[in-house]
Amino acid sequence: NHCHGRAAAPPNQTHDAAYKHEPLPKPRGLPPPLTSNTTLYNVDLEWRKASAAKSHAYTSPALTHTPTPNCDDSPNQDPCLLSWIGGMDKANDRKKLTSLIASSFDDVYYNGWIVVDDRGKVGLAPVVVDAPPTGGNPPNRNQHVQFLIHETRQRVRVLNVLVMKSYGEDWMDSRIRVEVSVSAPSKSGTATADATTDGEAGIMRVVVNEEVTGFHHSNTSIPVPYTFSLNEGIGADTDANANAYERGIPRGSRVMISMEMMGGKKFKVMGMSLC
Repeated sequence: NHCHGRAAAPPNQTHDAAYKHEPLPKPRGLPPPLTSNTTLYNVDLEWRKASAAKSHAYTSPALTHTPTPNCDDSPNQDPCLLSWIGGMDKANDRKKLTSLIASSFDDVYYNGWIVVDDRGKVGLAPVVVDAPPTGGNPPNRNQHVQFLIHETRQRVRVLNVLVMKSYGEDWMDSRIRVEVSVSAPSKSGTATADATTDGEAGIMRVVVNEEVTGFHHSNTSIPVPYTFSLNEGIGADTDANANAYERGIPRGSRVMISMEMMGGKKFKVMGMSLC
C-alpha cells in the first residue's frame, strides 16, 4: 500500500447477517469539515454523500481510464495530519508534550513561548513578563511560536486550536494572532523555493490571519476550541458549487503556523490539530 503506515482497505462489506449487529462501514475519504452547522444528525449523511460522489467519480463510464486514488482517498487514511491535546496520555507532562510537538513538525521555533504544566493543565504559553507596557504595547507583545511542515503528507482543510479561557487581571485583554502561511507544491509534488509568481511553489501565501481571545467574564478556566478553515488555501477550488472535500491545502505543500501574543499577560494553547 502506497499510503503512510496504513494497511490496505478490506473489500466492500455488505449488510448481511454477519454485520447486522455491527456499525455501518466507515465511508470513503475524510469526514466533512466541522462547522457551526455540523450535528450528530447530519454529519453521517454528509460524509456518505461525499463518499458516494467520490466512488462514482472512479467508476464513471465517461472515464477512459481508472485513476489511482491518492492517500487523500484512502478509507483508512487518518483524517488528521497531526494532533495533540495537553494532558492526554501522550502529552500529560511537559517532557512528553515537548517531544510530541517536536515530532509533529519538521521545525518548531520558540520565541518567548514555553511548554508549561500548571497543576496538570499542560500546554503552550508565552513567558509571563512582569513589566509595565511600553509604547502602549504589553511587554510580551512580540513573543511568538512557529511550527513548520516542509511537505504535507495529505490534503488538509482545517486548523483546530484548543485554547484556555480564563479570568482575572492577568487574563484581561488576553489575545494571540493565529497565522497560517502555505506554499504550493511544485509540479513534482514537492514545495520548493525557486518560484517567482504568487501561488507557485516557494511563495508563502497567508490563508489564515485571525485573533483569538483568552479572557471571559466567568470565574472559570475552560478549554474552548477554535476552527480555522483552510478551504481557500492554495490549490483550493473557489467554485461555490464544487465539492468542498476537494478544497484545502494539497498534499506536498509547505505550511507555517504562527502564534503571536497580542495582548494581556497570560495565554495558553492546550491543543492543536491539522486535518
